[in-house]
Amino acid sequence: KDLGLLEAVSKAVKQDPLPSLDSVRGEPHLAEPHRARVMLDLLELVMHDVTKARPDPRTLLEEFCRDYSHGSKTPLQRKALACAAKSGVELRHIRSLYEAVEEMAADAVLGSKAARDRTVPGRFNKLLPCVTAVADAACQSF
Repeated sequence: KDLGLLEAVSKAVKQDPLPSLDSVRGEPHLAEPHRARVMLDLLELVMHDVTKARPDPRTLLEEFCRDYSHGSKTPLQRKALACAAKSGVELRHIRSLYEAVEEMAADAVLGSKAARDRTVPGRFNKLLPCVTAVADAACQSF
């Protein structure tokens, strides 16, 4: 589903890499998986509307959200819109922003045992000895 939306956004509005990925990765608001998910949900909604409206690629994300009344429904959405990471982001960077936030959310879940335990079903959250042995052998060969 997400890949289809990302491709549709790329067709609707020319996309460029986000010039300030470090500011996104350093955003404390997005370090929490739940908050990152709220931002992803909001960006998906925005991207859907971008595919329909086909706005100027240089339109600011904040401006587009204000014009389409996105991000005002819940306190978490308002905080997501207020976070510094999206400040100055143009719609031509929305795919890159989405991918960066998605990566952060995945890293937060996979990197935290507590988050992983809440998110990943127990049967998929077990260490596989054969995979560990292969990984260890691969690391030792470097």
